[in-house]
Amino acid sequence: MKYNIKIFSDFTCPFCYLGKGIVRELKKNFIIEDEWLGFEVNPGIPEDGIPLSQYFKGLDTKDVLTPLKKRAKQFGLPFHDVEYLYDTSLALKAAEYAKEQHKYDEFSLEVFKAYFSDGLNISKEEVLKEIAEKAGLDSTEMLIKIETDEYQRKIDENQNKASIHNVQSVPTFIINDEYKLTGAQPLEVFEGLLLEIYNNKAFNKKD
Repeated sequence: MKYNIKIFSDFTCPFCYLGKGIVRELKKNFIIEDEWLGFEVNPGIPEDGIPLSQYFKGLDTKDVLTPLKKRAKQFGLPFHDVEYLYDTSLALKAAEYAKEQHKYDEFSLEVFKAYFSDGLNISKEEVLKEIAEKAGLDSTEMLIKIETDEYQRKIDENQNKASIHNVQSVPTFIINDEYKLTGAQPLEVFEGLLLEIYNNKAFNKKD
């Protein structure tokens, strides 16, 4: 059985980063067609970003991130201290370009790593240019095309799809346009739901 999974995601969301590892693990035992849809959670962040301590006032960000680092390690995802929150609008548009070039997985993983492992400002064109080259993309063409309205329309379309599924946060996983999971829940939760979907379909299958 093939599962079609839409994942609404943003690049500065640590749970979305874990979602990359979750989907990768699920693909080892299930036939999955995944579609990642860029969903900007914090629009309008200044170009140089804002400190996480300012965004999450009253919280010790290290306490928040430490358990996430442990989970990321289980999936082989490098995850270091993150100090700033950056605008992701340009990176999300670049990801749409990567989709057209059949390089989304490579590009998106490099964006996540650049932010969560290297602490880079992924709102900067020069940073996205280097990431694109690592992913095997034509970085010059990418930077030209993401300045057009074409990719903003794609992001707007993602927002419309999010509204249809009543997406309020990221990551949100929509399975077969019918089942919804929110957040980077334990791998066992995802596996259990996929097996339940399979069993329900098998049970209700007509001869």
